[in-house]
Amino acid sequence: MDDRLLRRVNTGEFEALDLGCGGGGSAEFVRKQFGYQRIAGIELDPRKVALAKAAGLEVLQADATSVAVSKGAVAACFMFHFLEHLRTLAEARAVLIQACRAAREFVLIRQPYFGADEQLLERGVKLAWSTWRTHANRMSTLDFHTLLSELREKGVLRKFFINYAIPIDSSEDNQIIPLETSSEELFYDAAKHGAKRVVPLSNVYREVCVIVQLAEQIPLEKIERASRVARRVYPMV
Repeated sequence: MDDRLLRRVNTGEFEALDLGCGGGGSAEFVRKQFGYQRIAGIELDPRKVALAKAAGLEVLQADATSVAVSKGAVAACFMFHFLEHLRTLAEARAVLIQACRAAREFVLIRQPYFGADEQLLERGVKLAWSTWRTHANRMSTLDFHTLLSELREKGVLRKFFINYAIPIDSSEDNQIIPLETSSEELFYDAAKHGAKRVVPLSNVYREVCVIVQLAEQIPLEKIERASRVARRVYPMV
């Protein structure tokens, strides 16, 4: 672990923290959509750390579940397609507490949508990512609600919003694949996977978007727009 970079984070040198930053693409999204230019990443995988550094991101190679970031060190924390790769819900809880402690204004979480398995199974298809072995922590919206409600009661956060983003309206979508397809596929390939049933779909999405409010006021509409939110799940409008 680069203790020098962690000290810089803890002394307020950075505006935002990207937990599980991968190869740096999510930080670029944060720059464009939210205007934060001073972003630090935390990533455990050395290959992804190298990619992120090559993309110009300052990265702490460490386990985000155990890095101690000072209270209010950054304005916002981001976790994009990260929590589902943790081993347990308990680890996700620890990271969420850490993020809420580190950020002054808000935490933004985006992860794959896991809420359509039964509906799609009846149609002989599945979301490509729904059976990936790397998704050990497949958090549902109820998991988020239960966990964040507990943290709200403990005063860790003010409010939270659970949303669905990027609708999938038809099984023709390239991330809907035949049910019997290998567990590690990313996109549908007719030549490789064979024919699939094409039917209209409702209440199927690419992502769950969770916004945790820490400050009295946050740019909620801007965050939802940037995340392509299509439907608020909690609290009901």
